[in-house]
Amino acid sequence: MSFGTPLFLLRYCLVRGEGMSKVKLCFFIFIFVLFPMHVKASEVSPRQLALNDVLDEGVKQSNDVLVYTYKWAMLNAQKEAVRESLNELKEPTLEPLKLLPTTREYFLTLYPNYEQASEEEKQVIDQQIAIQIAINQSLNIIIQQNYQASQEQLKALQKDIQEKKKQLASLIKELESSQNVTKIDEQEAKEFVRYQLAKNYISILSYDEQIAYLQKEIQFLAEDVKRVEAMVKIGEASKDELRKKQREWKNRKQELEAVQKERVMLEFQLKVDLNIPMTQQVMFQPIPNSFFRKIEAPKDMKNLLQRSFTYLKKQESLKLANDKKEQATNQIEKQQMEQYVKMAEAELNATAKNLEKFLAKRYNEFDRSYAKYEDAYDVYQQTLSEQDYYEKQWKIGLISEHDYKGLILNVDKAKRDYMLELMLYYLLQIEEKQFYNGYIPLP
Repeated sequence: MSFGTPLFLLRYCLVRGEGMSKVKLCFFIFIFVLFPMHVKASEVSPRQLALNDVLDEGVKQSNDVLVYTYKWAMLNAQKEAVRESLNELKEPTLEPLKLLPTTREYFLTLYPNYEQASEEEKQVIDQQIAIQIAINQSLNIIIQQNYQASQEQLKALQKDIQEKKKQLASLIKELESSQNVTKIDEQEAKEFVRYQLAKNYISILSYDEQIAYLQKEIQFLAEDVKRVEAMVKIGEASKDELRKKQREWKNRKQELEAVQKERVMLEFQLKVDLNIPMTQQVMFQPIPNSFFRKIEAPKDMKNLLQRSFTYLKKQESLKLANDKKEQATNQIEKQQMEQYVKMAEAELNATAKNLEKFLAKRYNEFDRSYAKYEDAYDVYQQTLSEQDYYEKQWKIGLISEHDYKGLILNVDKAKRDYMLELMLYYLLQIEEKQFYNGYIPLP
């Protein structure tokens, strides 16, 4: 059915239909005919991708980053559970020692009419008081012995509880340290994902440059093969020359196929990373010229290396070692923790030196890459400036059309070489920027 047919039906139902029938007919035509055609048309429009959008979206979609988010939450739940256990852990206490009364004065208070009693009654009361005092004194000895035993038990229990509190407090410190390291790992994973996405994106743009050039070269070689075939027929070229040209043409076609396959694979990977349907067409926008900048070595290399995720994790290990040293309760444990601190300090210093050497080497490589970019740019500009001269020579018959196309192909080759160096330098710019975000991956 042509597009005009559903439009005709819609126009017909609007003009000829009546009442609710007209409304229903128009509705069904729109839903089942026009709307699917609109959706199909929208599906074929390619999705535009820009570098920064790809990097941001890729980080959001990354499961590698999400793993560290969940790990941090798990550690936090463990830490809060331990903290709750610590808060609930109370040290037991004993009530003050209470002894039975053993003085005559106390017991006389129990007999308010003692002074009015007869001598015989007083003797009976005195005997009762004496007996009670003796009993209380004996009981007090037992009470004191039991209280001392309870105190010893309490001290042992309090010691156990204090030890448990110390262990729980130490565990909280370890969990906090693990959380800090996990947060660093999360940031490191984000930067790693961003770099890999940038590498794939820029590689696709580089492959596009190679494909565009190879297609032109293959077309030129195909014409060259035909030219040599004609020369072979009239005896001006040998069959060996023809086979050489054919082999060169075939090799370039194979090279083009290999590059195209690599590009398809990279696009597939990016679609997976960005959760884009495989059937969705995508267009990779070129990187704007404003992105370019010359990489300059930092004035304060020490400050830069101390931002490194590797350095920060070693720093966290040293902090934890010092915390454990402060919590040591005996001399042997303290000596062990001192060795742990020294080892952590040595690892931190070694990491700093390795980072400093790596950064110095990398910035030197950045300078060499910039020099290669400048050379490629100069060659391209030189060949580009000669293009008009070649065209004039061809038009006045000083060079053949074949030679002119070969010279123009050299211009295209110089452009390709320049663009590949530019793409490589773009990736180096991203790598160097990540140094300041903390991502300095040591080899």
